[in-house]
Amino acid sequence: MKFLKLWFPGFIVGFGAATVAAFVQADRIRVSGQLIYFGLILAPLFLLVTQRWLMSHYQNRISGIAFATAWLLVSIRLAIPNAGGDLALSATWYSTAYLGASAVLLSMSMVIRPKPKLYLVD
Repeated sequence: MKFLKLWFPGFIVGFGAATVAAFVQADRIRVSGQLIYFGLILAPLFLLVTQRWLMSHYQNRISGIAFATAWLLVSIRLAIPNAGGDLALSATWYSTAYLGASAVLLSMSMVIRPKPKLYLVD
């Protein structure tokens, strides 16, 4: 039961964060005629910070593993076209870069020990 208490928050937060990041990764802006893909940096960074915060908050790696698992499941689902043919993660270079960068960052991060909580003593 304790395992599920540690797994569940990581999975739920991972599900929401992965859904947001899948759409943020496609954000771009045009500056002087040049496209800048800022979502490509923002989305993996958002996932990494959220995963590290979750692991630090719960003081375990299980929540980080659950987060990465939820990200993987959401990413797979969003890369499969629905009945109407729409998909969130299309076959473009920036979607591929987002998936690769996120996979590497999340898998590396989940094996690093979470930072201990700091308690202030009066």
